[in-house]
Amino acid sequence: MIQAEKLVKLISFNGSRSAPSDVLAHENYWCLIGELGTVLEVSRPDGVDRERVLVRFNSNLNELGLDIHNDVPNALWIIRHDLVEVASL
Repeated sequence: MIQAEKLVKLISFNGSRSAPSDVLAHENYWCLIGELGTVLEVSRPDGVDRERVLVRFNSNLNELGLDIHNDVPNALWIIRHDLVEVASL
């Protein structure tokens, strides 16, 4: 089970390893596959989706042109199965 403060690697996005052919650039989160990040929260405060964790990526998502749908810089809610825990660097 993935826990807060653990280092993780994105291995897929929404269960897929490649983006749909019609994905818009600002929604191409598949470009983050292989990126590392730190788990900040293990479930949303409102309990809406307990299958997602909040991950702050080491990459600057604004510089990559990606939309961020929360108040935490460089962080996205990611499905747990799209992540693997990695050893600390």
